Amino acid sequence: MPYRGKLVLEITEFSNSVGDKEVNCLFFIGDSGQHHWSPEEESMYRQKPAEVLEEYSRGIYAKDLELIINNCTFHDNILEAGSPTGSDVVAVGNILIANSEFRSNYGARYSGALAVSGDSVVIASTNIINNTVTDWGPAAGLEIEGGNILLHNCSISRNHYAKDGTSDCGGIKIYEDSSVER
Repeated sequence: MPYRGKLVLEITEFSNSVGDKEVNCLFFIGDSGQHHWSPEEESMYRQKPAEVLEEYSRGIYAKDLELIINNCTFHDNILEAGSPTGSDVVAVGNILIANSEFRSNYGARYSGALAVSGDSVVIASTNIINNTVTDWGPAAGLEIEGGNILLHNCSISRNHYAKDGTSDCGGIKIYEDSSVER
């Protein structure tokens, strides 16, 4: 749970983990998730998601990124019922998730695979497939809870809610305070 600095995960697999309560594979809150930038600061210091994608496409990691998940797989992780958390990955901050896969994760609450928010979030060439929420959840696949998000060349499919009850959707839940481009 790093709060400062930068976390880079590359060519890494997270699989077959079982969490009892309040456990996630990765729970990251970056500095930008804690700080509210003024418009002047944001224009001076923060790159927009489209700029991050452009630099990444040229082989450059944007300087403002706090979390980078590149070429990683999260699969077959399970969170038991009764937990107030439930995503495989919860990430707040300036984030790049690329060339990765979130597959067959089984969450009890909230998003089954991935929950993101932040000043600049790019999810590129990533598959979010066959994830399940069992207890209650806005989305089994991807929950976007705020910030500026860019989805590029992603596949989000076959995510589902397993039991009768309250669920907003199987694929993507986007909260109204989010700005999402695709």
